[in-house]
Amino acid sequence: MKEYDKSKAQLIKELETLQTQLASQDTMVDIRNREMSDFDQIRTNLGIELSRCSSINTALDIILNNLFELREFDSGSIYLVDKDTGDFSLEEHRGLSKTFVKRTSYYRSDSAQAEVLKAGEPTYLRVCDSPVEMNSAFKKEGLQSIAVIPIKHGTEIIGSLNLASHTHDAITESGKKVVEALTGCEIGLAISRIITEEELRRSEEKFTAFLNYYPGPAFIKDENLIVVYVNDYLKEHHGADKWIGKHPSQIFPAEIAEIIIRDDQIALDDGKGTFETQLVDKNGAVRHYLTNKFSITFPDRKPLLGDISSDITDREKTDERFRLITRSITDLIYEWDVLTDSLVWFGDLEEALGYEPGGIPRTIHGWAKLIHPDDRARLSDSVQRHRESVEPIIEEYRVQKKDGSYAIWSDMGTPILGKNGKPLKWIGGCEDITERKESERRIEHLNSVLHAVRNVNQLITKEKDRDNLLRGICENLVHTRGYTSAWIALLGKKNELIAFNERGLGRTREKLKKWLELGKMNECSRRAMIQNSIVKIENPVSECGDCPLLGIEPWNREMTMRLEHDRKVYGLLSVSIPANFLADEEEHLLFSDTAEDIAFALHNMEFAADRKRAEEELQKMEKLKSVGTLAGGIAHDFNNILMSIFGNISLAKEELPQSHSGFRYLEDAEKSLNRATHLTKQLLTFAKGGEPIRETISIAILIEEVVRFDLSGSNVMLAIDSPDDLRMADVDKGQIQQVFSNLAINADQSMPDGGNLHITLKNAEIPDDPIIDLDRGNYIKVTVQDEGTGIAREHLDRIFDPYFSTKQSGSGLGLATVYSIVNRHGGSITVDSKLGRGTTFTLFLPASESQYLPEHPETKRSIPEKTTRILVMDDDEMVRNVVVVMLERSGYSVITTCDGEQMIEIYKQAMNAGEAFNAVIMDLTIPGGKGGKEANKELLSIDPEARSIVSSGYTDDPVLANYTEYGFKGFVSKPFTRTELLNVLDQILK
Repeated sequence: MKEYDKSKAQLIKELETLQTQLASQDTMVDIRNREMSDFDQIRTNLGIELSRCSSINTALDIILNNLFELREFDSGSIYLVDKDTGDFSLEEHRGLSKTFVKRTSYYRSDSAQAEVLKAGEPTYLRVCDSPVEMNSAFKKEGLQSIAVIPIKHGTEIIGSLNLASHTHDAITESGKKVVEALTGCEIGLAISRIITEEELRRSEEKFTAFLNYYPGPAFIKDENLIVVYVNDYLKEHHGADKWIGKHPSQIFPAEIAEIIIRDDQIALDDGKGTFETQLVDKNGAVRHYLTNKFSITFPDRKPLLGDISSDITDREKTDERFRLITRSITDLIYEWDVLTDSLVWFGDLEEALGYEPGGIPRTIHGWAKLIHPDDRARLSDSVQRHRESVEPIIEEYRVQKKDGSYAIWSDMGTPILGKNGKPLKWIGGCEDITERKESERRIEHLNSVLHAVRNVNQLITKEKDRDNLLRGICENLVHTRGYTSAWIALLGKKNELIAFNERGLGRTREKLKKWLELGKMNECSRRAMIQNSIVKIENPVSECGDCPLLGIEPWNREMTMRLEHDRKVYGLLSVSIPANFLADEEEHLLFSDTAEDIAFALHNMEFAADRKRAEEELQKMEKLKSVGTLAGGIAHDFNNILMSIFGNISLAKEELPQSHSGFRYLEDAEKSLNRATHLTKQLLTFAKGGEPIRETISIAILIEEVVRFDLSGSNVMLAIDSPDDLRMADVDKGQIQQVFSNLAINADQSMPDGGNLHITLKNAEIPDDPIIDLDRGNYIKVTVQDEGTGIAREHLDRIFDPYFSTKQSGSGLGLATVYSIVNRHGGSITVDSKLGRGTTFTLFLPASESQYLPEHPETKRSIPEKTTRILVMDDDEMVRNVVVVMLERSGYSVITTCDGEQMIEIYKQAMNAGEAFNAVIMDLTIPGGKGGKEANKELLSIDPEARSIVSSGYTDDPVLANYTEYGFKGFVSKPFTRTELLNVLDQILK
């Protein structure tokens, strides 16, 4: 029972304690709520009252009254900072004695008290703890605690709020929070606003008082140009009482309002401006005013526009007289006031430059804005010299006109000096010298161009190298500065780029050259190639598209002309030129003459090159002829020897059966003789070419047969490409076989490790193909391309020379023979080669008019009768003997003679005896005697029915090629076989 009672008593005690704590907490919440309520109420009241306040003293009084509602303070003061000195001045106080106020009404910016105020952080003091110098004053006043709170606007300290208590020795934490919060969010902003508004009000009052006393028109407009103020002058002279609240368009006539609105906008944008204005006064008279407009700015408001004017009506009358004078002398006169910077123009300045009336500022700085940027710095220095100089000053500068172009003015000013000896004003005259300057520039430019043309002409007469000529022309055209850039492009028949040179193109050079290499042309080039006149590019942006040259010199224009002489176009000449010279006729004439001179020089160079090639060709042919005369004689004698050897071997083979042990040796000897025969034919063809004995053949079939035979057994692969409609050719079959045999052998030797030989044939028509020295007509173009070692560049010019060879085993006759044969056929051959990449021969052979091969019916040889008599004339006994055996073995009766005289006598005797010869075989050339040509002529005179066969070791002789023209019925070339001889005899005896 006792334990239970204790527990109950203890419980009751603990419950009572808990109730006490809860009551205490409720009290604290009530206190906090009341404090928050007081703070909100004070803040609301303070904000409302300060927003309505426009006086700083009233505002400070409101602040202290509201703060005293906290009841923690019974006295206080507010200090404000002087912006100029930084000192603190007492502006409002409560609950303090006069003595204390007097002692604390002002603190210098460097005092200890000011340092505390400027610290920027709240300071709370108990008087008993304060510094000694402050302690005595506070104690005498009876203060127990002090709060110093900085008043800020943004980060700037604009004042200080000092609160104190005579009864409390410390300020509560809640009191500190309330004071600091109110000071930071309401008080600083309100004080700053009211101070600013009072300063502005005082300024506006002063400004308004000034405007009202100003002896001329003055008014103020807002940012929308609505009039918000007019001065007494405007009201008195112009009845401006009703202007308030109106826009200029509602006040003035349309033409006047338009000018005023334009001037107002310029002044708002630039901050100020000086203009001339006309207003009609109450009496209807037009008054002229010089108006200064300026922007009036405020920290927290949009700017206003101020406008004050001076009456210059009397001066305008004087100006009118000056205008009449200046109009008669086409110059402008001005007066510049050095002190005010105002400009007065005597003469119609706006008309001179194309502006609307009043469109040009009437101050030296406004005028400077019209000066060309490149001249402005110099004119700025000149203006400074005008402020000090006592001597006249002459300047030339460019002035911008309304259309954006520039006029060049000559300006001569004379100073009017004041008592201090310095200029007060300048009186000057401006003369428009644009045309004179343009004429001077034009003359200077044309002189430069003329100088360049002279240099080009001198270069043309001296320079013989084409590339050096083009380079020198471009350098001269640009070096004299007649032109900014120049380029020349030489083009082929299909507009392919042959040569290119330039000066002044800079980084665009390669792109333009690439265009031309690809056959692409810029606009001026394309037009120049189809018209025989200068192409002028007047507007590059709209005319030139994506031209590489567009934009490198946007202020320049282009002139382009084709280089043409004697109806042949060589290429293009193009230059860039300042835009103002593009329409100059003399410029066109000089440029056109230059282009014609260049074309003429290119023509002369081409002619000289052709003549040089012809001379070289003639020298080569003369060399071939001189060497050929010797070679021909040797070949003739050699052919006679071969004839004897060849015939005897042929006869010996007929005597032996093929099983005979010696038969094989005779065959080998015959093969060697065939090679020797081929060599003598090649020697003769090289020597004199050998007049082609033409027949119509398929050149494609001939090439394939010859080349495949010559490449048999080698590791070179042949590829022939020939169209089905390839034309026939009228050529000497044997000679053309030599051509392609030599080319095949050369290709094979140049590819010791094997490779491919490509032969391409196609029809061609001259002059469509760019090959010179060929008659107009149809040709067969043959390209022979190997993959061999190639020919060095230094050897290419000599590749067709006789006895020149790059091979140790070569005779040097192969390509010389090829060249001779092709030329005698009326064709051409060229070579192109690069070391390690192969060689290409390109041949043009005349095509036949016939498109079909001739038919050759097969004939069967008849057996001659024993009475068939043959007369053989040859100066070589061995040849006579061999021919006799060949014919007698075939059943013919043979008589021989050694020259033409004997042959005629023998033939006459046989005719007289009734034993006429059935045929005569006569050698064409008899040294020291009558040869076949002369003998046959005499023979036909005594027997027109005589059947003669011409024989010769000179296979190049034209008599063999055209034997019928000389009366012969057939021909055989030495050395010949018995079969060849019998075939000819068989044909003529039938």
